[in-house]
Amino acid sequence: MPSGRCLISLAVGDVLGSPIEGLPREEILRRYGKITDFLSGAETTDDTLLALLTAEALVEARSVNRKKIAQKLLENRARLRRIGPSTTEALKRLEKNIDAVATSGATNGAAVRAVPVAICSSPENLLRNVVEATLVTHGADVAVSGACAIAFAVHAAITTRKAGISTARRHEKDKILKASLEGARRGRNFGTKTNFPKVDKVLEEAVATPLWKLPAEVGVSMYAHESVPAAISVFYQTEDLKKAIIAAVNLGGDTDTIAALCGAIAGAFYKRERLPLRWILRIEEGKKLKLLEKKLLRVKA
Repeated sequence: MPSGRCLISLAVGDVLGSPIEGLPREEILRRYGKITDFLSGAETTDDTLLALLTAEALVEARSVNRKKIAQKLLENRARLRRIGPSTTEALKRLEKNIDAVATSGATNGAAVRAVPVAICSSPENLLRNVVEATLVTHGADVAVSGACAIAFAVHAAITTRKAGISTARRHEKDKILKASLEGARRGRNFGTKTNFPKVDKVLEEAVATPLWKLPAEVGVSMYAHESVPAAISVFYQTEDLKKAIIAAVNLGGDTDTIAALCGAIAGAFYKRERLPLRWILRIEEGKKLKLLEKKLLRVKA
């Protein structure tokens, strides 16, 4: 599998979902039918840029350094558009104190930034690294748990890819799901305690729920306990890279982030499937993302 598939797939999901972000599934179907291609106005959002900036910070520091990530986000604040409420508040705090550690924020922005962390982390440091990166912007236990769920899934998918496994996919997906559940459980021991549903419990429910029922029964909002399980469930229940991203977009809700998270896991997992070239060429940051992924794989933080 060529290097660069994970972050590119994240960006493709982001772009496909961007024009319909916030629309319920029923409204998407009414207006457009099933989404199978880029709509007018499709563009990268904060999801791609946050992943890219975090990747740059990791490569430059050759480690997961919370202050370095914070500096990178602040230096590029003018470029960040459509950022969520948790990241917005965090940037205000970091402007006043670069060493500030987030104590609130239950949304899914940290889960997106966990993707490059997963790519560069060794197994023994993965949990610590994700927590370190998450607390730059998100301090609620549910956000840390969601970020760890995504990171552990991506890390397990990359390990599967390196092993050259292309058969018995259900068995390998079960391993990735198990890793994700472990990450979610371990991650909720960090951050400010909240009463949000536990990400691992919701994830167990999500993978047993038909995709069309996910919006109503699990949720597809920007909150980590909904969008993270939804994204992982779509990866788990679909059969190739393109289908995974399309299915994620068609859930509705926080479409760009859910499709980006699903795309990152699927992009790391599928060995042979390729996205349409015209989709990849649509990603302005495509070459940079491919190069960053190669560099991240060499960091070994």
